[in-house]
Amino acid sequence: MKNLLSFYLATLLSSSIVLGQVPNQTFKPGSREFKALNKSYETYENAKKINAKHKVKIAVIDTGVDYKHPLLRKHMHYNLKELKSKFDKKDNDSNNFKDDFLGYDFTGLDGLPYYALLDFRGGRDMEFEYKNGASHGTHVAGIAANRDERIGIIPFRVISMADNDETRLRESRNPVIRSIKILAQYIKDSIYLAKIQGARVANLSLGVNPGEGYLSEAESKTSFKKLRKYISSAVPDMLIVTAAGNESTDVSTGSFIQPCQLRTKNVLCVGSVNKKGIISGFSNYGIQHVDIFAPGEEIVSTIPTAYADDPSMALAAKSGTSMASPYVAHVVARMLIEAPCLSTDEVVKILKHTAFTQKVKLSRDGKPVSIGNSHSSIYKYKIVNKKKAIEFAASKSCR
Repeated sequence: MKNLLSFYLATLLSSSIVLGQVPNQTFKPGSREFKALNKSYETYENAKKINAKHKVKIAVIDTGVDYKHPLLRKHMHYNLKELKSKFDKKDNDSNNFKDDFLGYDFTGLDGLPYYALLDFRGGRDMEFEYKNGASHGTHVAGIAANRDERIGIIPFRVISMADNDETRLRESRNPVIRSIKILAQYIKDSIYLAKIQGARVANLSLGVNPGEGYLSEAESKTSFKKLRKYISSAVPDMLIVTAAGNESTDVSTGSFIQPCQLRTKNVLCVGSVNKKGIISGFSNYGIQHVDIFAPGEEIVSTIPTAYADDPSMALAAKSGTSMASPYVAHVVARMLIEAPCLSTDEVVKILKHTAFTQKVKLSRDGKPVSIGNSHSSIYKYKIVNKKKAIEFAASKSCR
């Protein structure tokens, strides 16, 4: 296996996405063949009607979203200024990005944030692709939308998994393939485009581990500090909901680098609990970084239709903090539908005020264990209370 930068996207309990594990693309994004395979986007008139129903928009910054999924189509929020003249290779809305009519694909540069290989009609190991994250963004989007047609999804693809040099070089736009510096820029650009489209919420169920031959840990942290400054100053009215990660450790002590560690008022870090409210064995935690917990085990949501015989039944259960994060993003969207005047700071305060409070005693190595261990201190944590948070928001007057 090539020594590449590892991206862990809490798809499985202890797995990581490693660049170079997925078969090559055999056609270029934006080509005639690509357009033929990815032609199921909405017409301008249909998109206009769908957009009109969206009261709050969530940016899903991930591995891309299957915008053709029957349970997601009515959630896709289109950039109408670009959709009218799609694939004309022009920046019709003057935002410095061409053909961004549905979110954006920073790895394929084709305007369609969907993993193109899912449509490739050649020899592939689909099970392998699935396990290594090709379905991740679609699953996250389904949780964030949760079949509420008032919620629009703006999908962004910031991670590539192709394994041939030509594809990686084309997708990365840089000879140093997928460095953390580039990922941070992709996230920044995604947030910039989401802001223009009016998104109030962004979900980031991702993190990175510095790999040998890439930026040092210090350089990587510098890149994320710049991202932190941008999020704090440029989009104070957008709540960035992030996954805590799946290393079963205190986020403040981990060697990984992730958006969860961007400590600003408008970044909310989410850990995972099971149905009983107990912290999931895989979930990261920590008083300094993890703000709240949410259900993250065996969560059923959408997966790309390419993985199902019946597209209407393209669903699967996944576990991870990646699933807990969009759960909270959905709750935030519902709160803003009820009270659009709420600031990000007010939303966070309501989430914490209405949350369930739990406590667990820590083992000597700092890992949460079930209550009853008498060898260490107590760790208190909050679990989002969806019903109360939405009701509390609805009680706020926006007049």
